[in-house]
Amino acid sequence: MAAEADPGTEYSCTKRRSGTSPVGLATRAFRACLFSAAVVLFASYVLAPLHTEEHQQRARVLLAPLCALTFCFISVKGLGTVLLPGDVYIEFIGSVYSDSSCRVPVVEVLQAINAIKWTLGRLNDVNFTNGLKLGLRVSPTCQSVERATQVTHQLIVEMGNNDTIDVVGVIGSDFSSESEAISRMLSPLPDQYRLLQVSWGATSASLRNRELYRNFFRTIPADDIQVQVMHEFLVAARWTMLTVIYMNDTYGRGGFWELSERLVGSDICVVGSVAIEPEKYNVTVLEDVVRNEVYKINDTRDEPPVSGIIVFGSYQIVEALFQAIQNLENDNKSAHFNRPSLILSETGTYFEGKFPNVSKGAFVLSPPRRIISEFQTHWKNSLTISQTLKAEANANRYFKEMFEGLMNCQFFNEVQANYCRPMAPEEQTMHAAQSMYTQYAIQSALVTAFSVKRVHSAACLTGGACDAFKLANMTKRSAFIDAIQNQNITFDRDFGGLRLQEFQSQHLLTALTVRFEGSSDVKFVPSNMFPEYELYNHRLDSQRCAQKDAPCLIKVATYSKLTSLDKSLLSDIRDYEDNNTVLTWPNIRKSQCTDGYRSDFCLSQRSDPSVLYHKGDMYIVGIVPVHNSGTTPLKCGDIKRGGLDIVEAIRYGISTRSGAFGGAKIGVILVDSCNDPQIIQEKILTLHRLGVYVDGKYEPVAEKILGYVGGWGSDVSTAAAKITSRLGLVQISYASTAPSLSDRDVYPYFLRVPSADDYQAATLLKIVKALGGSTIQVIYSETIYGEGGRSLIQTLAAKPDYNLCIGNEIGVSKNTNLTSIVESLRKSKESQIVVAFIGSFELEYIIGYLNLKLALYEFLFIASEGWGLRSDMSRYRNLQGTITVASRLWWTTDGFESHLKALRPDNKENPWFRPYLEMIYGCYLESSFDKSFNRKCNGTENLDGAKGVFSIDSWAPFAERAVSVLLKGAASTLQKVCGSTLSVCPEYYNSTGVLLTEVKLQKELAEPLDTTPRRVFTANGDGTIGYRIYAIDVNGKANKLGTSDILNDSLAFHFPVEQYYIYRPSTSITTKCTDGVVCRKCYPQPTSPPGSGQTAFPGGAVAAIVALAVFACVLLVVLLCICKRTGCRLRCGA
Repeated sequence: MAAEADPGTEYSCTKRRSGTSPVGLATRAFRACLFSAAVVLFASYVLAPLHTEEHQQRARVLLAPLCALTFCFISVKGLGTVLLPGDVYIEFIGSVYSDSSCRVPVVEVLQAINAIKWTLGRLNDVNFTNGLKLGLRVSPTCQSVERATQVTHQLIVEMGNNDTIDVVGVIGSDFSSESEAISRMLSPLPDQYRLLQVSWGATSASLRNRELYRNFFRTIPADDIQVQVMHEFLVAARWTMLTVIYMNDTYGRGGFWELSERLVGSDICVVGSVAIEPEKYNVTVLEDVVRNEVYKINDTRDEPPVSGIIVFGSYQIVEALFQAIQNLENDNKSAHFNRPSLILSETGTYFEGKFPNVSKGAFVLSPPRRIISEFQTHWKNSLTISQTLKAEANANRYFKEMFEGLMNCQFFNEVQANYCRPMAPEEQTMHAAQSMYTQYAIQSALVTAFSVKRVHSAACLTGGACDAFKLANMTKRSAFIDAIQNQNITFDRDFGGLRLQEFQSQHLLTALTVRFEGSSDVKFVPSNMFPEYELYNHRLDSQRCAQKDAPCLIKVATYSKLTSLDKSLLSDIRDYEDNNTVLTWPNIRKSQCTDGYRSDFCLSQRSDPSVLYHKGDMYIVGIVPVHNSGTTPLKCGDIKRGGLDIVEAIRYGISTRSGAFGGAKIGVILVDSCNDPQIIQEKILTLHRLGVYVDGKYEPVAEKILGYVGGWGSDVSTAAAKITSRLGLVQISYASTAPSLSDRDVYPYFLRVPSADDYQAATLLKIVKALGGSTIQVIYSETIYGEGGRSLIQTLAAKPDYNLCIGNEIGVSKNTNLTSIVESLRKSKESQIVVAFIGSFELEYIIGYLNLKLALYEFLFIASEGWGLRSDMSRYRNLQGTITVASRLWWTTDGFESHLKALRPDNKENPWFRPYLEMIYGCYLESSFDKSFNRKCNGTENLDGAKGVFSIDSWAPFAERAVSVLLKGAASTLQKVCGSTLSVCPEYYNSTGVLLTEVKLQKELAEPLDTTPRRVFTANGDGTIGYRIYAIDVNGKANKLGTSDILNDSLAFHFPVEQYYIYRPSTSITTKCTDGVVCRKCYPQPTSPPGSGQTAFPGGAVAAIVALAVFACVLLVVLLCICKRTGCRLRCGA
């Protein structure tokens, strides 16, 4: 065995090698220094963007002493300690110690080193590499990136300083940050020196970057798989609020950032995150973290306590955290807080059986665990059998230090009282149970040996350590990297006489086989045979745990990319209340907002998804106001009634009407407009520029969009049409009726299922005339819809067919003072008939106040479809007798109604469904962040049971129809211009005119009893659906009275006035104009209104006639006087 070097002082100057001249030594030293400089400068400057200025400065500072060490003529006495002599060596570079002073060995790392040594020894015993002995050297990094860099630099100098190289690969490190540092130095080396590096414990996803880490491979799955499993379990366990504690290193930061990205747009809120600096924490620090970030003892924001913690970090931080929680349970100031639930990353597996009072019920994620029984026996014997223990301690200094530390003993003198004795079996279980990392360490040794065998077989045809194999200019070190690329490595079959039971199989197809395909990540072959990750529950189990009264890790779920999280074993989960009451799945403790609390932080952070996305080969984009507009610009408000109905109508329409696309899947992109024109424009532009944001990245969809369905309000449809028209995409609205949208010069590709407002305005005024009205007030939304309607009313009222006087106009928005609306109505109270051209958004704002302040029958509202059938009028009894006009499709299918009834709170396809249920039921679900009000939902709420507070919005069948005609037109167009309906070709976007024509040709049934379909659109693209006229009765029910159909571009109007008086007495309706503000404005003299049969002269005309009469009399008197004086007389003739 070679002389050992102190791990803290790996460098030493040695005597000149015999037979080497001073000139030769100087030449070698100069060459090595140049090599050293090249490596350090590369790490400092070429990779500078990846590091902080501190890291760059550190690399520059290292250059001088490293060169000095090089001139000391480093000998090949070893980079560290030789644990297994060989002809060639595998360098183990890893932490070994848990502290930077290199004094406290890490049991799990020592176990991994022992497993690698044991594996290589077994391979040597069976002559696996044909006469070539594989050796092992160990260089500790002591959990220091800087030390890992120094060790790697020394290795590089060794290779540059010798013609022959006895190093065939590197195993390590167990830390991702150290593995990055090692690989950053080895990867840019020339092929001659670029060493294979295989890690058994570095899991950071960043190491997957092949541009930076060209030589790196690992036998353990990466962290992003762990985070995916964690995310799926959080959803299954219904965690919604949590705190993350992570070590501020590559591993911890990577795990936290990856999880944070995964949780974007989800119902899970990370209330707090705490970065723990390595070597700067202790139990006291963790106690403060739990007090402040979990229990919220010193929180000034009145936030609820958090009952769940996720940890990304080493076992040491997990141990300190459990100790901190246990201490706080014994502290009277914090003992009343509930013990938090914990989910630990894979390093947490080491705490098994420890801290039973606070660790029971915890969850641990882990790569697949296999206990290698042969090595387990070897490891146990090394610790528990005297002779084996002594032999291992003599051969392995690190093992010796570990054992002395664990048992507080010394191997120095056998007669001493504290001389080390073997462990008892229970001590071995307590201090040094087999780590789950052991199998990955064994696999890293096997993968490296597999590479060596392939390269050695090609270089040394007769076996042994031939020069061709050791000379770097004949066998480049990069050949060892190439040797494992795209090769199936079967651990059961490819290693001669070394066949480990846990890797064996009776069938080749199910043997444990791995493969590296252009990536650092290990791939199982076949991929569906082996789980990639596992979930364990720390629980009591007298049958399966080694100690009946101590918890152990029980596997409760597995994960693979093909099957996601397999939940079939979740029933094995056990959790524990503070009083030790046992809880079973799924009724375990859930980290959620506490009942009685409201988390303003989570409510502000909650990003209700603005886009619902279901992947497909092609897409229909729907525009729906799931939320109302917010009180601040570009912010969404509360949930809008009716919005979810439209969402589901579009989803249902796509799922049931995609048969014409030959098996291609029509995907769904539903955009929440929040009834805000600016918001919808921004979202459409983002959709076409970047795509849909999914799993932390944008997925392009612009070249797969068939067309748009939406929006609801005319303002939003107008804003959208300005963009879709420029993009050359057909847009079909299901509810927008503003007249301005009929302008095909401005909106060439816009269509709508409902009719334009011209016909609706005429219908409203025809009802006024039928009731004998002569003056009206107009209340309207200050939107494109409302103002367009007001303009139509003004124009039509002045025409002879109507001859109506508008006595008052009231504009309404969400900023309008409600009191002013009622005051304005009453100032013109003699105009009792109020024509309402108001949108549903503004109606929700004012209707409750109108009902509260107005007396029964005080006014008669004749309202457009914005009022329509959208409101539950049973709550507004003072508005009895209101007449509403609605575009109405009666074709709401049984299938769609069944679809809505089947939706439940745990619906995963529509993230807006749960808050919608909370709104209509007035309760909170367990996932809510506002539980400050009293009523808790029972979890079984659905739309079928909400008959008193929910009815399908009347626009829903319009949305379903819009989807139907767009899909039919798109399928026909694809077939014509692309030759297939399986995908969108570029020509589709140059054929919008063809699509427009195809869509306009579509016919549908208007009523359930119809037998003949009719055209959905006019030649201009407006809808052909007429109107239904309803009267609201004393119970708030809408009763159909009449119709106003569009036939040949004219209205066929029918309204039975006498039947209407059933709902409101004729005596309560005043149509005669009296001496009031409105009448004096419209008719200056208080006379009967037009059409009464009496003639009325304006007062100014009468005054003029009287004045003329007086003047004529005066003139006659004057003429008589003149004639009398002059004797004038009348003359006849010439």
